[in-house]
Amino acid sequence: MSAISVSLLTEAENVRREAQIGSLREFRYPHNRSEAFGRAAALFEQAGAATEAQECSWDAQLWCIGTARLSTLKRGEEYFRPISVFEAADDKQGAADDSASTTTGLEAAGDPKAIGDDAKAYFDCKLNEPHPALLRSRYADFLYDQNVLTMPNWRWMPTSRRQTTSCPNLI
Repeated sequence: MSAISVSLLTEAENVRREAQIGSLREFRYPHNRSEAFGRAAALFEQAGAATEAQECSWDAQLWCIGTARLSTLKRGEEYFRPISVFEAADDKQGAADDSASTTTGLEAAGDPKAIGDDAKAYFDCKLNEPHPALLRSRYADFLYDQNVLTMPNWRWMPTSRRQTTSCPNLI
């Protein structure tokens, strides 16, 4: 391994760690944390560490998703939502499926449905590792909202979300 790739790996690890444990002052809004994970993913990619780059891009994707205010959240409603919905570019219109219930010509920025099963499995694995509580709660909240959270990991669900579940063992 060359000295350049080692220094890139070190810098990428530092940026990733900063995104994971950074103060709320530095990362006041979720998109700030998303941008830091995105920078780490780019550095890992330059260094040739594809696995770490993919993990950081999943984290960036997760932090780019919008959330509903808990005070306005209704039972059965999704907590994680697209940040915005906008008209698709001309070349993407008509690319949607033919079902009548789907609106064509729209795209969502920060869409939780765009996160794949591999990323969800990664988030589930990270629940059992010693990460900062902020990250674990984001992972658990997302997996719970997507109906993916497995029973042993439910202990990581934030108390604000436990009140909306019907399972008496979690409250």
